[in-house]
Amino acid sequence: MLIPLISLSLIVAVILWGVGYTWITGKPFIVVNPGTANKQLEIQKSKPTGNSIQKTPTLADLQGEWSIVSFGQNGGKAPFFIPWIVKARMVIDGDRYIKIMGGKTIESGVLVISRDGDQTTFDEYVDTGDDSGSAHLGIIRWVGRKIEHLQGKTGEDRPTGFPYSTDSTCGYALMKRK
Repeated sequence: MLIPLISLSLIVAVILWGVGYTWITGKPFIVVNPGTANKQLEIQKSKPTGNSIQKTPTLADLQGEWSIVSFGQNGGKAPFFIPWIVKARMVIDGDRYIKIMGGKTIESGVLVISRDGDQTTFDEYVDTGDDSGSAHLGIIRWVGRKIEHLQGKTGEDRPTGFPYSTDSTCGYALMKRK
């Protein structure tokens, strides 16, 4: 009875790992037909990457629902499967935003996006939730078709720039359009 249970646990672990890997990277975890993988690689090479020059994100670009595919704080990142489990999302409608985790709204407020020198600011003025009445000052940039977001802690300064690293003291999120 113990052997089948261990085998089932390993199968489930591999499946979860594969789903998380594919979701975060956009690359297949297991390639069954190498010909298909080569075509997909050619398509990926033609897509914009984080190093390519892209237009500045605007409020109009961000309208709609976004899934959080990776997040962290103070230089660390949550394990790859956590965003999938908690179903972290952000919905942007006009200049309003809503943050949802586990199907429940955890915060909402007004979103202000502007250009400040070489960076695009992404400031959340919170009107519901634990941080109601405060502001989260942040910056964003395109990374391919995803948005990378760095956010200062409540009451602290805006992050000075990218990339997010182990010595960062801010919050981090990588979002993809749902």
